[in-house]
Order: sequence, then structure tokens, then C-alpha cells
Amino acid sequence: MSNGLIQSSGNNQELEEIGWQYLEELLSRSFFDAVQEYYPFLIFGMHDLIHELAISVAQMESSNMKVFAQDICPMTWHISFPNPSRVPKDALCSCLGKLSRIRTVMFEEGSSREFFLEMCISRFKHLRVIDLYGSSFDILPSSIGGLNHLRFLHLSDNRNIKKLPKSVCKLRNLQCLGLGGCRGLEELPADIKNMISLRVLFITTRHIGGCENLEALFDDIQSLTSLHKLLIGGCPKLASLPQGIKNMKALEDLWISGGCRNLRLLEGESNEPRFVLRLQSFIFGGSSEIVSLAGWLEGSASTLQRIMTGDCRNLRVLPEWLQNCSSLRTLGIEDCPRLSSLPDGIRCIATLTYLQIINCEEIEEEIRC
Repeated sequence: MSNGLIQSSGNNQELEEIGWQYLEELLSRSFFDAVQEYYPFLIFGMHDLIHELAISVAQMESSNMKVFAQDICPMTWHISFPNPSRVPKDALCSCLGKLSRIRTVMFEEGSSREFFLEMCISRFKHLRVIDLYGSSFDILPSSIGGLNHLRFLHLSDNRNIKKLPKSVCKLRNLQCLGLGGCRGLEELPADIKNMISLRVLFITTRHIGGCENLEALFDDIQSLTSLHKLLIGGCPKLASLPQGIKNMKALEDLWISGGCRNLRLLEGESNEPRFVLRLQSFIFGGSSEIVSLAGWLEGSASTLQRIMTGDCRNLRVLPEWLQNCSSLRTLGIEDCPRLSSLPDGIRCIATLTYLQIINCEEIEEEIRC
């Protein structure tokens, strides 16, 4: 998506859906294998022969540099740099002098040397992807805000970065911002709501620790009108979701993982008729406050494909509308000892292909009977 390789077919399909169709086609032709799912992530393996073929086909466009002294084709679009931290400045400048068409920049884990990153940003004005996963940059150059074509910025597991430059919020075309594991990050820029193309946002900050001290999400979260996935985890002081979440029309995946033990699901708004969510997956766990699923989730009954819950010790009942989930494929329930039964109609959901119930003694007893 970030490099424009996925094209809309004009039938209102989301780019993610089209991309998944591409992947299914490649899977069916054995270009990929060994698929593993760690929801919401998928991991693909590639056979050695296919890998060699891919490298052969892409040799003019892609380069995985081992050392800065190696020859690079001037036609290269996608490049992976070794760690520049121990390379003389002249050698780094010489390397960049050969390149001008770059769309993707990746650094190996542990990389630093801010001036080299700034040189890349100033020279490659048409960058679509910057992948700095596991790097140790202390700051990002403010010039990053001038990369009008940037779609993907990945900074996850950078433990040194403390702040993002305000100019990051000028990246109006950015689709994915990865800040997971950035535990030194003290705050987010105030104008992050202006990033109107953002589809994926993953955050950990020092200001909220490992999210231990987070008490609320920003109220105008609905300003992120393109956000498809919202993942929340390890937030023991988070008491509720922001009211604005009900107006996030693009949201498809809401995942509330372990460590949010005090989170309520807006139960007080269960009769609110104006929720416009069209969720495809809802995953929640680790909360002692949830006794039932919030009524506003019923608005997604026709679109929900996956519902999973775990370690909700006080969950007592599943709603009757669950049997109306006409697209439901996966239902997983684990460690919910007070949940005594399933709605009768669940057995009649034609699309349900995976049902998992673990450590829910009362339900298991009911099924045996």
C-alpha cells in the first residue's frame, strides 16, 4: 500500500481487502508458505527458490546493502542500509551521492547517526516508507515533515527517542505510524489529530509508562477518520473508551488486550442508537469490570467476523444479539469462570467455523450435557 503497489478496483473495496486478495493468490501459487497467525499479524515464509527468483527479478530496484562501500545501481528504489554509526561521514555522503530515486529506506536494528538519516530525508523527497524498527535514534529531523509522499513510518522498539518533531503532524498522507515499544517517548505532538490518512496507530510512551498511568484517550479520537485498527493493552488505569469512538466509521478492528483490568466498555451508553461502528473483529481480555458486552456493539452484528475474550473473571452473560452475527467465523472464550451459557442461536450461525472454549467450567458442563 505504501508504495502504491495495491490499486483500487473501483468497486469500493478497501486497499487492505485488495492486498489480502493478492496474498491469497500468491499463497495459492506457492509463492508463500508456512503462514502463522498472531492476530492481528500474519507471518509468511518464502521458499529459498522463490526468494532467489524474487531477488533476481528485483535486482535493479531493490538493494540490501551489506557495507557502505558496495556498488549500488542508481535505479534502486528500495534500499536497506547497514548501521551507519561506525562509518566515516565521507563514506556515507559518497554512498548517498549515487542515489536519487529511493522510495523505501530501511535501517538495520541498532542503527543511529542522526545526520545520515537527515541526509536521506533531504535527498529522497519522494520517500514512501521509512523503517527504523529497533533503531536508537535520539531525535527525528524536523525536515521529515516535508516528505509529502510518506505513507509508512516505523519507529517501534526505539528506546532512546523522547519526542517527535511537531512537523510529523504535517504528514497528511501517512497511513501507518508505529511507535510500539518506544518507552522513552514522553509525549505525542498535540496536532496528531490532523493526520487524517492514518489507518494504523500503535503507541507506547514514557509519559504513560508501559501505559501503566494512562487514564484516558483523547476525546476527539474520531478525528482520525481513516483509522482501521485500534489496539490497546497494558493500561491498568484506563477506565473507559472515549465517547468519540462511536463515530469512527472506518474502524474495523478493536483490540483490548491484557492489563486493562479497570476498563469498562461504555456500558452506560448501551442504549445509544447512533453508534456507526462496523467492526470486523473485537478482542478483549484482562478486565475485571466487564460483566457483559456493551449494547453498542450490536451495531456491528452484520460485520463482525471474529470475537475473542479472555481472562474476564466477572463476565456473566453474552448478549442475545450474538446469534445475529451473520458473518461470524471465530468465537473464542477463555478463562471466564462466571459465564454460564451461550445464546441458543449460536449453534445456528452458518458462517461459524471456529469455536474455542477454555477454562469456562459452567459452559463446558452445559455443552457436555
